[in-house]
Amino acid sequence: MRLHPTLAAVSWLLLLSLAWAPAQAQAQFQTLNSGQVSDETLRVGIYVNPPLIGIDAEGPRGLVIDLLEEAARREGWKIHYVAASFAELLEMGQNREIDLIAA
Repeated sequence: MRLHPTLAAVSWLLLLSLAWAPAQAQAQFQTLNSGQVSDETLRVGIYVNPPLIGIDAEGPRGLVIDLLEEAARREGWKIHYVAASFAELLEMGQNREIDLIAA
């Protein structure tokens, strides 16, 4: 399956940022933007990694989140954020429970 060029570019940038972002485990798993997830929804795994990614009472925040939200707005994507530790996100990715890890 070939990825849309914008999704491929965003995914590549997010994966590259892993080389510079320290892995900080989050205390417990939580799902953000809860509700039903359709096949057209991009499931994005996130972990606390300020200033790139943070989570407050209103939901995920940070530079990476802003980039994802703008790409989603332009492409008409729906995003479902899943917050967990980095190790949990890797396992979820391997099990195809999420589509990508934002880092």
